[in-house]
Amino acid sequence: DIYFDTAAASAGNPSIDGTALIRAVLGEKADLRVWQMARLVYRAVEINWLAAMGETVAPREARMLLNALEAV
Repeated sequence: DIYFDTAAASAGNPSIDGTALIRAVLGEKADLRVWQMARLVYRAVEINWLAAMGETVAPREARMLLNALEAV
């Protein structure tokens, strides 16, 4: 999925503006609601991966992410 791949490519890289990139690639067809969901889902996958690797994830961030996903 172009949205998920762009979220993965731009996550944590301040030199890449993911929103500008998705707009450049998709032009008028860019759906910013889908873009927001893709970024949230990518972060959820990343948090799960970090937890599986034994890294500590701030409970507040995890809760905020879950709330944001539920709101979409």
